[in-house]
Amino acid sequence: MGRLNNLNDEELIDAIKLLDEQAFTILVVRHTQRFFKLAVQTLQSVSDAEDVVQTAFLKFWQKPTAFDPAKSKFTTWFYRVVVNQCRDKLKQRRSSDDSVSAYIEYSASSLPQSHAGEDQGLERQQKVLEQQIALEYAIARLGINQREALNLVFYAHLSQSEAAQILGLSLKALESVLHRAKKQLSKDIGRYLSGQALDEISDMNPGKCVDNVSKHSSVSSCSSASPTQLLYGYQTQQTSKIRR
Repeated sequence: MGRLNNLNDEELIDAIKLLDEQAFTILVVRHTQRFFKLAVQTLQSVSDAEDVVQTAFLKFWQKPTAFDPAKSKFTTWFYRVVVNQCRDKLKQRRSSDDSVSAYIEYSASSLPQSHAGEDQGLERQQKVLEQQIALEYAIARLGINQREALNLVFYAHLSQSEAAQILGLSLKALESVLHRAKKQLSKDIGRYLSGQALDEISDMNPGKCVDNVSKHSSVSSCSSASPTQLLYGYQTQQTSKIRR
């Protein structure tokens, strides 16, 4: 297997076409994490993401000739496969509210429980996780096309041209989708951190929502900001208000 580890993706795929299981294992280990991260961000479910990525790789093993190296590199092509698998999985769900609910519950379950006498480090950790849930809540509310574009560009760190190719969009269309997504994120991050979304989340997940971080909200949209920057932009505005 040591020799196979030195092969690039296309060379491994040539071996896979000859039913080389070791080559397939190396390819899976090499790339699973990146595809899994995309699936988790899209589906808001670890188990569904695992299922999607496993299914995608299994289909590739069964038909490796589906990949044409003359048209794109393997990762670009396989991102497209995973995106399509995620879409199929989402179609099986009853409603978008179920999707939001599932991920908020998953995110909230990772929050540490604070106890009297513990140091401030735990409080800081809990605040960071609460802020992360605010961001994930906002992402979960996006339409699937917006979420896919956002995940590919800001979480998979692909170029906009590569993301557009994966999604079957023109570059201009992708830029428009990203702009609308970030505008919506700004709005929903503000709703969450100001407490406006707490009743909604509590209704979906009784006993599992977190307390709001702030009592005031005003998030300005920024077309060039990443999702995380939108969150930090909100926090900066609140700090400025306090200092006044």
